[in-house]
Amino acid sequence: MRVPYGDGWALVGDAGMHQDPWSGRGIDMAAVHAAILADELAPALAGDASVADALLRYHERRDEHGLELWRQTVALADDLSQLTA
Repeated sequence: MRVPYGDGWALVGDAGMHQDPWSGRGIDMAAVHAAILADELAPALAGDASVADALLRYHERRDEHGLELWRQTVALADDLSQLTA
């Protein structure tokens, strides 16, 4: 789990919220988080909002979307036999 942005950069998907590959959730998160980032940055790039505020909103929305799924993946990755129980 990483802070997904800094000065001049932003992370999406596994780059900011690494998923164990068994889940297949990383590619979903990459697509969803890229869309969230684009939605938040569009007004800032048009000069209608602050880039800093846009990145903060992206971080909040990214966590809202993915944090619980990330926690589930981490918990199950310790013992994948839980999936067959």
